[in-house]
Amino acid sequence: MTSPPWVKRRPFLMPIGLLLGGAAAGACALALACWWLITAPSLQVIVVPVASDPASTEGAAADVPSGAERLAHLWADARSSGHIDALYVGGSPADHDWAAPSAARLGLRPVTVSEKGADLARRVLDEHPGGRVLIVVSKEGVPALMAHLTGESSSPSIASDELLVIAIPRIGRATYLRLRY
Repeated sequence: MTSPPWVKRRPFLMPIGLLLGGAAAGACALALACWWLITAPSLQVIVVPVASDPASTEGAAADVPSGAERLAHLWADARSSGHIDALYVGGSPADHDWAAPSAARLGLRPVTVSEKGADLARRVLDEHPGGRVLIVVSKEGVPALMAHLTGESSSPSIASDELLVIAIPRIGRATYLRLRY
């Protein structure tokens, strides 16, 4: 018994069909990966160091209101686009004094945190992927926090009138920018 002619051509065309199907699946996977990379949000963290030791706050006590007010004037209105999503404040009274004018301007309720370094970094990364976060903490806690957010083991010395803007992409390494206010 002889088979019909279409049966003989089928095995010949099968590898071509598999090749075309594999190429289409690969193109779809590549397009999905490109879309995921392009739309991957990055987290922006603004860290404001506050001097909390008694020696540095005695002479700078008069600077707290003016420095905190200068800091508050940096932020846009809470209703505008590109606003800050959350405000984390360290547990010391100096941290709260510095954060109060910014919280009022931004219309945010400060979240008091007891976590330091890696725990605070993990909390911010988990709770605000792709958002903008302002962190006001004591100057002593900034190097550990920065090391965990940027992945760098060493961090620069930070003056009391500087803030750090850390951009943490989903893919790639984090970068930071130092600004004076």
